[in-house]
Amino acid sequence: MKTIINENEINRKYHSLLSANKEAERLLFFDIETTGFSPKSNMVYLIGLSFINEEKKLCSIQFLAEGIDDEKELLLAFLGRLSASSDMLLCGYNIKSFDIPFLNARLQKYELPSIALKWRDLFSDVKKLSNIFPMKGRRLRDVEAFLGIFREDDKSGGELIGVFFEYALHHEKENEEKLLYHNLSDTQNLFPLLVLDEFKKLFSPAISVEKVILNDNNSVSLSGSSGINVFSPFSIRTGDFLFTFKENRIKGTINFSHCKMKHYLPDPKSYVYLIEEEKIIPKALSASLEKDRFRKPLKEECYAEEEGDFFPVPDGFEEAASAHFGLLYKSSYKEKGCRIKKDRHAVTEEFLSSYAGMLIKSYLSVRPSDRRMRTSSQDQSPCNPPPAPYFR
Repeated sequence: MKTIINENEINRKYHSLLSANKEAERLLFFDIETTGFSPKSNMVYLIGLSFINEEKKLCSIQFLAEGIDDEKELLLAFLGRLSASSDMLLCGYNIKSFDIPFLNARLQKYELPSIALKWRDLFSDVKKLSNIFPMKGRRLRDVEAFLGIFREDDKSGGELIGVFFEYALHHEKENEEKLLYHNLSDTQNLFPLLVLDEFKKLFSPAISVEKVILNDNNSVSLSGSSGINVFSPFSIRTGDFLFTFKENRIKGTINFSHCKMKHYLPDPKSYVYLIEEEKIIPKALSASLEKDRFRKPLKEECYAEEEGDFFPVPDGFEEAASAHFGLLYKSSYKEKGCRIKKDRHAVTEEFLSSYAGMLIKSYLSVRPSDRRMRTSSQDQSPCNPPPAPYFR
């Protein structure tokens, strides 16, 4: 068995993760390479560990079997390292379903103790986020590609099984380097995956708008602090808004409408409908009127119409919008969506901070395939603005 130690400077691109993620320095990133999926008939031939040392460098330790009889020695070396790292947390990708149960089964075969260290599986975070962001799939390589994490290694674990058996027979340096490099990429690329913790903060956004620009095309642009820290820029958009995140900043554009809209009154029984005038008045004012001049109003007749600037409210957020921003408006009673009224010249940093946060939460609440804030009835509304332009 061989033990290989590497120490590398952390890519400057990822420096912000060290300050943003307090857990990073107590994580022991790990990955195993095996000769197959079943622990009953296959072995572990390589275990890689990576961690951030006291010098803030990314240190890696790899235990490589030089032959098919080295597995027990490899597992003992791994357990010894875990014993020396008892205050750390194992961290890997899909380790709940594969790495941990596979290792424990092989440890049991040699009557060795099971893994006692607590662990964290980053795959559980990806499962949540892959329903929100357009990842190609949930493989580690798919997540790396989405996050902009570069990888030179193009081999899969399955493709390397034959390479290991060849290496076990002939110990060629080229095959050894292929095995080690693939495993090293897997463990060291787990560190930048901690940016997923920043993405999760978007579920409770803490946007702080610092600058507001009123545009000529019924839209408003904003910039400010995003409340998250990411090393690769990304954008989210619908027909109503576009937000771009870069490092700890946000820039965006939100569309609004200028038209006439109706606020439907909550208690039709408190009003009467004047037949000739085609309008409603409070029921208390009808006492002196002849009864043939008015009737009970229909629900769709009980509204107050106003002209102004209206901002869309995403589906499912009507109650929150009403509580935070005031009255809700529609173009017709049967319209499923609604809007809030806010004069464009009264749009403040405080308003946009709260409103942008609501739009982001709404975006994250639906799957990409269902991500349309407007219903078909809203799409036909004459008040709908054009799609938001990209912020420049």
